[in-house]
Amino acid sequence: APFQTALTTPGAGWYVRNLLRMTGLPMLNVVTMKEINAIFEVTDRLGLSREWVEIPLEPESPGRVRKLPNGKFEIVVDAVTPIEDWVADMEEEIKLLLQPES
Repeated sequence: APFQTALTTPGAGWYVRNLLRMTGLPMLNVVTMKEINAIFEVTDRLGLSREWVEIPLEPESPGRVRKLPNGKFEIVVDAVTPIEDWVADMEEEIKLLLQPES
């Protein structure tokens, strides 16, 4: 399962990007204002301050949302899924992370 490990290992973006390039799938190489604005549209609607959102400029596949130890949200844009489709999944992940822990 080296491919599965590559998808879940932090910092494995280089390996996954090269694997995806070989498949010929269209992919995002850098996060632009289009993706950032789509993310902020969702986070603003959810009431998250932009100061609490970190968006790395290097997309990965799969994209992910996680809550950092400092309480901020890290949103890594998916390199393959179009942003218009991916933000719906991102919104659900953020909602789950906003729920109080029981």
